[in-house]
Amino acid sequence: MSGVSLKKFVLPGFAAIVAASAALAATNEPTTTPAYANALTKLDADDYVRHANEVFSLADQDGSGTLDQDEHQALAIVQAELARLNGFVSISIDGEAATVALPDEAARELSEAERARIGAVATRQFFQAAGSDGALDRSEFASFEMERFLSADANRNGVLKSKELTRFATQLALAPSGKAASV
Repeated sequence: MSGVSLKKFVLPGFAAIVAASAALAATNEPTTTPAYANALTKLDADDYVRHANEVFSLADQDGSGTLDQDEHQALAIVQAELARLNGFVSISIDGEAATVALPDEAARELSEAERARIGAVATRQFFQAAGSDGALDRSEFASFEMERFLSADANRNGVLKSKELTRFATQLALAPSGKAASV
């Protein structure tokens, strides 16, 4: 993948983040309400499939109904960067965002080496999940995401809570901690 292709997807997202951060910094009023108060305490498989479908729609930048390797890699890098900078993973279910906090050691800026590692992991994941056509359609993406969910569901009850949910969030942020390093 060329750096130019990745930049056309990633740079606009980072520009929006910088603008939003500047707007937040410009407010002088201290707030007593956390900015991200909707902490997720459990996540069931059906809700996660709906989240995966929302993510797919956002990641399909060219509107083709499939993700190509560049779109998938950009998605992985942007999601990891946002999660690591914010210290949480955002899960959107039916348009409502909720957050899962990352362990302190995972919440930090990505290094260039980590971006390269995440890009390599995303490329490997893409080719594992994509069909013979070399594109990832919505059902293939949802199946891949469901495999990730199920791998975090230690007690196989279809619901992630507590340590399962934290471990899953770490995996989604592609943070090199515990089992998440082997995604």
